[in-house]
Amino acid sequence: MQPRILHLHVKHAYFFMAKNWGKIDEYRVVNEYWKKRLLNREYDEIHYYDGYPPKTEKTRVIKFKFSGVDVKTIVHEQFGPEPVVVYAISLRERI
Repeated sequence: MQPRILHLHVKHAYFFMAKNWGKIDEYRVVNEYWKKRLLNREYDEIHYYDGYPPKTEKTRVIKFKFSGVDVKTIVHEQFGPEPVVVYAISLRERI
């Protein structure tokens, strides 16, 4: 059986943090687009990409075990100066 994979494409800076410093969560704004993809869905793995690399560039993907999604309120430069509600996707366990 094929693994169920959540594909996340991120900017190089966030990929670098996850690869080298152990970034533990990836954030996505709570909206209908992400609600449809994250809630009440089952995944086995997360494939975390540095941009949109060719399939042959294996160094630009990190694989994580999917261990769930939490809802948090954060302040983050990516989303502006005001608090925002996000889905926090766990990146704690590499495969």
